[in-house]
Amino acid sequence: MNAVAILNPNAGAGKTVQLPPTTEVLETRAPGHAVELTRSAIKRGARTVIATGGDGTVNEVVNGFFEDERMIAADAKLAIVPQAIRVWVP
Repeated sequence: MNAVAILNPNAGAGKTVQLPPTTEVLETRAPGHAVELTRSAIKRGARTVIATGGDGTVNEVVNGFFEDERMIAADAKLAIVPQAIRVWVP
């Protein structure tokens, strides 16, 4: 796994974003869930995490890069797609 998109299905206003076909898409279900999804994805080997949603989603994804105030993986990168709710992966 190389890239994971953490998607807030309640964010945005119907915008669509296209992601590479190798991107795993994970949807949040509740506040704080993006932190858990991000940490899990990085621990499973994701090195690019795409925060797809509003400022709350971005904040949670950033926090998910850390555990016990340390980065989980120094080579993990963050990408941000603001307020996109529909994701198309070819």
